[in-house]
Amino acid sequence: MLVQAHRPDFTNSDRASPVLECGDVIHYRAYSVGEHGHFVWAVDLVCPDDEAAIESAKLLVDRYDIEVWQGGRKVIRLVPQKRPHTWPRWRKM
Repeated sequence: MLVQAHRPDFTNSDRASPVLECGDVIHYRAYSVGEHGHFVWAVDLVCPDDEAAIESAKLLVDRYDIEVWQGGRKVIRLVPQKRPHTWPRWRKM
């Protein structure tokens, strides 16, 4: 069963990252990958298998890619269907 499906709120959490539970067998972590490959935030997943972890992580795909890891093993990288337009950091005047 999925407990949280929105962007994590770290302000009211006593853990380093919130937990999405969909079983109780294997621990995964879903990372939001921002510009230049830097992790923006992470969510712990507790799922019975890779497929369940991937389905839970699909709910987290928003602006950035999501990478699902189980320990040191990368399970999948999920890419948003349509990336938002971002302005360049510089502009000609």
